[in-house]
Amino acid sequence: MAGQQVDKKTGEVTGQAGADAGELSPQVVAQFVEMVRLIPTDEGNAMDRIAEQILNSASWEDLDAAWSTDQTDKLVGVEQKIDTLSVQPSTYAGGLPFFLVVHATDLRSGDPVVWSTSSVSMCVQLAKAFHAGWLPLKAKIVQAERASRNGYYPQHLQILDRYAVSV
Repeated sequence: MAGQQVDKKTGEVTGQAGADAGELSPQVVAQFVEMVRLIPTDEGNAMDRIAEQILNSASWEDLDAAWSTDQTDKLVGVEQKIDTLSVQPSTYAGGLPFFLVVHATDLRSGDPVVWSTSSVSMCVQLAKAFHAGWLPLKAKIVQAERASRNGYYPQHLQILDRYAVSV
């Protein structure tokens, strides 16, 4: 959100919504941030996750997967079960002040996948699903065929189904 700051703890929004935020009003952003505050912070040890991903590499091509920034792009169109979320602060200039870490299962292989997103559309969808207790969800990432004015290919989730939650 170029020119806009959102305090995750208080929900206070300052500045003007920018093009990166899809021109969201401060009121909508505040409502959104209120939902994001309920998502747990990813407290895991990042180095452990990186080491585990390397140790679980199936081939030499996967040895640098832990640093791959295109994991989300590889999952476009792939049906997955979105199990849970966590949130991390973002240091990226512009855009949201946080990103969501999605813990899911690739339904093609049954393998766990972890990917992150700062897509406003996906973050709003995921925050609402978490807040409403609608996880786990069966979904797939859909990417626009044309780039936006700023050169990004917008993404959103196509929600396919909701899994029954066992009590």
